[in-house]
Amino acid sequence: MLENARLLSVVCLAIAGVSGAASGADAPPKTAVDARLHLAACSLPGVAPPVRCGTYRVPEDRAHPAGPRIELKVVLLGATGGKATADPVVFFAGGPGEAATDSAGYLAGTHEQLRARHDFVLVDNRGTGGSAPIDCPMLEGKQGAQQVLDSFLPVAGVRACRAAQGRRDLAAYRTAAAVDDVAELLRDLGYGPANVWGVSYGTRSALELLRRHPAQVRTLALLGVVPPDDRMPLSVARDAQDALVATVHACAADAQCAAAFPHLDDDLRAAFARLDRAPATVQLGDPETGRSYPLRLDRMGFAQTLHYMLYVPSAAVRVPLTVHAAAEGDFQPAGEAADLFARLIGDTGTGFYLAATCAEDVPFIDESAVAAATAGTFLGDFRIRAQQAACREWSVPPVDRAELEPVRGDVPALLVSGERDPVTPVRGAEEVARTLPHALSVVVPGGGHGTEGMRNAECVERLFDAIVERGSETGIDTSCVRTMGPPPFALALAPPAIALTAEQRAALVGSYEAPGLAVVVEAVGDRLRLHFPGERPFLVAARSATRLELEGLPSSYAFEIAEQANGHVTTLRALGFTFDPVLLHRH
Repeated sequence: MLENARLLSVVCLAIAGVSGAASGADAPPKTAVDARLHLAACSLPGVAPPVRCGTYRVPEDRAHPAGPRIELKVVLLGATGGKATADPVVFFAGGPGEAATDSAGYLAGTHEQLRARHDFVLVDNRGTGGSAPIDCPMLEGKQGAQQVLDSFLPVAGVRACRAAQGRRDLAAYRTAAAVDDVAELLRDLGYGPANVWGVSYGTRSALELLRRHPAQVRTLALLGVVPPDDRMPLSVARDAQDALVATVHACAADAQCAAAFPHLDDDLRAAFARLDRAPATVQLGDPETGRSYPLRLDRMGFAQTLHYMLYVPSAAVRVPLTVHAAAEGDFQPAGEAADLFARLIGDTGTGFYLAATCAEDVPFIDESAVAAATAGTFLGDFRIRAQQAACREWSVPPVDRAELEPVRGDVPALLVSGERDPVTPVRGAEEVARTLPHALSVVVPGGGHGTEGMRNAECVERLFDAIVERGSETGIDTSCVRTMGPPPFALALAPPAIALTAEQRAALVGSYEAPGLAVVVEAVGDRLRLHFPGERPFLVAARSATRLELEGLPSSYAFEIAEQANGHVTTLRALGFTFDPVLLHRH
């Protein structure tokens, strides 16, 4: 499972009644559910109307419906073409811990044609986002990033977060309850069987919905498939090792990469040897203040960073360069990547991550399997021991073993896997497909845990559209997958950032928007920072007077000044965040 699949929507990443009813973005909810469902027209940056936002009230403990209740955050993207079909698209986010509603802009921007006829239903899982979140502020921010790198889930922080929940019933926050919430909402809104999408951990949610509510699933589309018996993080070290080896081999097969980094295995050993002698400290910019602060990287912090880079194709192609620089004593590239991924992990539903994995995965790890699963890997048993220690503090009962059984069903299913995925490799889809006789499995060449930055990445989005439109896996043309591929390997470090004048900074400050993408540029000290609404900010690194990159992200993600008028930038061109460059206009 991906600790932060949200990169799919951050750096790229409505309700229909019965047949003949208007799109739910315009139609009021049924009277019978008025007491627990509250929706109203709303607007979201970069998302075309109609959109409705609101809450849905459910029992915290679904086995005791008369007990305490919680409110779930709901966003409904209505069909833009008028009357919607009765089969919506339901999206389950990754993590565990990501908020599905955070992906509204990404989904609206990449599935415009499908949304013309279908509503999209987004519900934050209980315990995440705006749905009674299990907050752990002591594990977030700069300090949280350092803790992630040092120990992944620091015992003291987990203990403090657990204590902060008081008498809250944390055993109620798990996958089965979350999918029951969604199934109940769909029934109350009068939908027919839904088209269920999931990414990473969200694929487990989608499969559990099929297990528990088969009549409510029309089709499945899954990216980065997690089998029910995954037992996270038992296989993390071996899967990461396989992905690293595959990346090293791909570099050796690429003439330019091989010439730039002819001894990557030696470089990796040299980098770890440096850190064994003493941790490295790098200076990073704080997006909140604009000032610098230190980040420490020890051996395991560096190993975790390489692991997270392998998730994302646009970051994975920087692994050889990052390893080579570290071997020569320059840990700055590694430090910038470490800070990015560690903060994203710490800021993504850590409480629900603990609630889910400590009930559904860690209790079922067979201790006799650990040595074989971790021997000879660069991560070793670090993650297993870290999560076992954290779960002893979190202290929730395990789920019934029946939830680890394969999910069976006759629905059409699309299973998409990345060839070099370091956390949900191809074998996950192969296992799930054994009990889904109508499964179509696709492997993305050179793909990671997602398709960010890949050539022709829109192919996967079109395949997701196709299974909904056809209602069958039969006849889907998957030939576009052969045109996909990772970006070129990074061969050199980015040039130093230049300092923008006060006038140049002032000209850029403002909000910019395009369909499916919105950004805000702000001044902080003598720097600029940029953020996507609702997400963490990034400091801007100006490579020239007209090209702006974001510290910590690969250089393929950038903004260029496209138009200026009356001393203000009026249009930015965004590169790398969507399939094609897009113009964002000041508003």
